[in-house]
Amino acid sequence: MHAAPDTFCSVELTAASSTVTLRVEDRGPGIPEEAQGRVFDRFCRADKGRSRAAGGTGLGLSVVAAVAELHHAHVHLDSAPGHGTRIDVIFPLGEGTAWGEGVSASWPPLSST
Repeated sequence: MHAAPDTFCSVELTAASSTVTLRVEDRGPGIPEEAQGRVFDRFCRADKGRSRAAGGTGLGLSVVAAVAELHHAHVHLDSAPGHGTRIDVIFPLGEGTAWGEGVSASWPPLSST
């Protein structure tokens, strides 16, 4: 499911002692529950009304899953129709990494007020 161009979307990177989590969240249309089990399959389109001519090949989340697997990461999907989608990619940290506990970054930047 693709969100409209003006839909809120955030990207957050957070490090803990043994993991780094990449979170991407939007307030788009969400993914129907019956499609959530297959959205990481190649060429899957959760929105059956979309065609290749309308944009997208159904490869995006399958690429996420493949890259996560290469890095021994886990992918967690949380989505509800009408409420948006959150995807967490949780990367394990090995010895000697430069990340420290509590390091985080986000986009768009969080408000200081």
